[in-house]
Amino acid sequence: MAVWPWYGNLVLGRLYGGSEAFLSLQKDYPNVLAWANRVLLRPGVARGRMVNRTWGLPEEQLHDRHDRRDFASGTVAAMRATLAANAAEGAARLAASGGVALTAGAPGKWAGKEAKHVPVVAKASVGGELTVTVPHGMDADHFIELIWVVDQDFKPVAAVRLAPGMSPQLNFTPPKGTTAVTAFESCNL
Repeated sequence: MAVWPWYGNLVLGRLYGGSEAFLSLQKDYPNVLAWANRVLLRPGVARGRMVNRTWGLPEEQLHDRHDRRDFASGTVAAMRATLAANAAEGAARLAASGGVALTAGAPGKWAGKEAKHVPVVAKASVGGELTVTVPHGMDADHFIELIWVVDQDFKPVAAVRLAPGMSPQLNFTPPKGTTAVTAFESCNL
């Protein structure tokens, strides 16, 4: 954990341009990359990255921290806490899979079921809102439990917890500075 602020950010390509390619992480060290992403999504790491930060998005800054209640003040903090909790659950599910996300191109044991389990991200014709849908049934015995979205830095930007009968959909407006998003889903099986 102590090395993550330096090495984790190096692995995620945040320190030196092209470091993730130079280190050949995707090919040679996928577990290190998965570790860096899992740590990044931990709620404690998200809080720690905010302390005494005076740059970046306002919701990522906590200029003066005197006690833990400073994190919990205001509506923005409540929304951030809900997002963090849902995204942390998504990260935990990703970690439980060994840090491997199954995709349409690499479906693993779910081969043949990609059409119903791969999230689809669409942009609204007007405005900057994005919609993530999962073309999956929402029956009591088999349904999508969680949809979450991360940005280009694997930082959570939106998440929703679902229940049977709900529409497997997430609408959100990406935060300023977001250049790419990746959507994930997890069903109850």
